[in-house]
Amino acid sequence: MDSQPRTCVPRMDRWLGLSSNMVIMACGGLTYTYAVYSGHLKDVLHYTQEQTDDVGAAKDFGSVLGLFSGFFYNYYPPWVTVFIGSFFHLFGYSMVWMTLIGAVAPSFWLLCIYFTLGNGGDIYVDTACIITTLESFGDHRGTAMGILKAQVGLSGAMFVLIYEVFMAPDVDRFLLLVALAPSIAGFALAYLTRPFPSEGHVQDAEDVKQRFHLTYGLLIFLGIFLMLVIFIKALLQPGTPLLAFFLTIMLGLASIMFIVPLIRRPVDLISLYISWNHSDDVEEGISLKELSRRGSMYKNKSFQPEPDDIYEGEELAALKSSSDVESDDDIVVSKRNKMEALRTEKLHEASLATSLLGIDFWLITLVVTVGGGTGLTIINNFAQIGQALGETEVVVYVGLISIWSCFGRLLGGYGSDLLLERGYPRPVCLLMAQFLMSTCCLLLSTGRVSFLYVGSCMVGMAYGSHWSIQPPILAEVFGLQHFATLYKINSLGAPLGAYFLSAKIVGVLYDKEAAVYRSHSPIPVAENTCMGTRCFGSSLLVLALLCALSATLTLWFTMRTRPFYKHRQPSSSLREANPG
Repeated sequence: MDSQPRTCVPRMDRWLGLSSNMVIMACGGLTYTYAVYSGHLKDVLHYTQEQTDDVGAAKDFGSVLGLFSGFFYNYYPPWVTVFIGSFFHLFGYSMVWMTLIGAVAPSFWLLCIYFTLGNGGDIYVDTACIITTLESFGDHRGTAMGILKAQVGLSGAMFVLIYEVFMAPDVDRFLLLVALAPSIAGFALAYLTRPFPSEGHVQDAEDVKQRFHLTYGLLIFLGIFLMLVIFIKALLQPGTPLLAFFLTIMLGLASIMFIVPLIRRPVDLISLYISWNHSDDVEEGISLKELSRRGSMYKNKSFQPEPDDIYEGEELAALKSSSDVESDDDIVVSKRNKMEALRTEKLHEASLATSLLGIDFWLITLVVTVGGGTGLTIINNFAQIGQALGETEVVVYVGLISIWSCFGRLLGGYGSDLLLERGYPRPVCLLMAQFLMSTCCLLLSTGRVSFLYVGSCMVGMAYGSHWSIQPPILAEVFGLQHFATLYKINSLGAPLGAYFLSAKIVGVLYDKEAAVYRSHSPIPVAENTCMGTRCFGSSLLVLALLCALSATLTLWFTMRTRPFYKHRQPSSSLREANPG
């Protein structure tokens, strides 16, 4: 390895596209902060609990608008889709904000439409960011998707901290932030949301590995930091100055995380600067000005790939040191090239009619409907579940769900890529997510308060992992030609499932238990009030059973697509030649 820093000035390449998409998606998870302002909305507009839940369902139904995002993406540049989504989001949530401050007085159903438009705009932006990233990182779809989707998971906890430092308890100002932040990010970075085919770049496996691994490490560290902040807030109730200190650290970590993908071989760069700080030059008294000048010289020097940087260079070095007889190094290079060809080969492109008429697409759609719908149902009702057990601190659970959703998206993306390299089909990770969701429902059904913390982490991880595993599976099994349409139809299953599970299972069973509770209560209680384990216990058991059935469907889907994934995997000998 050479001693020069591996850096480059940010340029229009797939890493700049990934970084800009990360920023956009980091503002796209505010839809999961509904629990922060739902109580305020209920009090200001004098809504019943049923109406408040209906508003939340209308918000989730914004995914329906996403069906048209595929049309715009297929016929117009990606930035057009981002602009449309940002406008919808700004208009929808601005009208909600104006409603809460009393500037307008829409009807209940018109307010639901505003929420639908606002969340529907996020779906447009999501479509453009997801597809451009899949096209740019065809060789690392799961890993790139994990990074991108993890931003959505963390954004809820990040913006809640901003709210608590600058806005609490003024919920109206937070809702204004919800309206402005994603729209500004979308308008500003829309031009950078475009596909950058990986075939047009020099393939440096070590560089790709370092950028992804360091970004993953920063995401995990930021998630752990935010989780510690949540526990400190719950236990010590710190003042605004300490929270502002935490916020400064959070923003610094987030900024570094957005910059890391732009740096070539960032781990080597860090190691080099550390070694400079302990070099003989420093011991001999070299000035900081001279050291800075040397760093600038290195950075301005054009990068020339070394023989060990790219596979083609390795092959040339092997040829120079060998005769006409093929050496062991030639064989290794050949095997690596074969692996890279297998990983970046053109996807199987199924027609839209073939995909929609086949059983495989509807199998995975049903899995997402049950698994994702269960996750949304629990997330939307977690405040009520906690209140039924005597807990009143909602923000803690919102933060934990958000952070562990980030971890789930990271693990689902990177883990599915790792299993794919080891020869296992990617849907195996989706099977694990179904079992985790079922286990979460079983733990919450016990009614133990301590399980609320564990349950919030599990539901966040299981729900989040769906959204980094699902897009690569759809791209690999059905191709990218009609991906936008298939992805949005498939994603629509989660809000549909959430509505059915919330209204027909959780809501009905809760009302029955509430009636029983009121009839046996020695003191008068408010209507639709229920306290105790039985309030949500039976409905959570039903959800656990449904997730177990969904796991069975996932296993069936895995078996049906196993021949396809087996065809795409390199042989065991090739994996042994390149275990990393």
